[in-house]
Amino acid sequence: MYDVSDDELVFLARQKQQDAIDYLLIKVKPKQERMIKKLLSEHRYCGLDFNDLMVVAMQTLFLAIDSYNPSKAVFDAYYHLLLQRELVNEMKKFNTYGHTLINKAISFDEPLDEGQLMYDLIGIEDEAMKTYLFDPSVQLLKEDNLLLTIEQKIVFSYYRLGYSYSEIGRVLKKNYRLISKMIQEILSIILLQQ
Repeated sequence: MYDVSDDELVFLARQKQQDAIDYLLIKVKPKQERMIKKLLSEHRYCGLDFNDLMVVAMQTLFLAIDSYNPSKAVFDAYYHLLLQRELVNEMKKFNTYGHTLINKAISFDEPLDEGQLMYDLIGIEDEAMKTYLFDPSVQLLKEDNLLLTIEQKIVFSYYRLGYSYSEIGRVLKKNYRLISKMIQEILSIILLQQ
């Protein structure tokens, strides 16, 4: 079994031979782990963790087995491109400029399905939560606050989550110097409000 080519392994996996599937899983696991760790280091706080992306990687492997054409590509390269595409697409669902997911994640006064507020559910007695909820800079992120533009709120949300200027620039496709300037302007607005 270990002396067969990738094409033969894929052929056997398509025939539902468990040994071939198991060997392919073992063979691609290091590639999956390396790519997921690299993407997560480049896109911190995307809303997904290693295990979420590993599920996507496994689904992609079975998609690659079904759709692979040996006359057009080498399996390893084909799977690599397919894996990268699927992982990036999954991360984009959770980390896209213009979407309100990041603002909702920070909005603790957003009603939940049960009609409760987030801080009721978490417990207002939590000191760290109290500090966060009543921090004047967080109040600027509310939808009805007009001191910051939508773009400034998005940039500042990422900044509050711990993103660096370069990381924010990559996510929003802007120069890190522009991000730095925007954050300095936002911090000036916060100082004026105190």
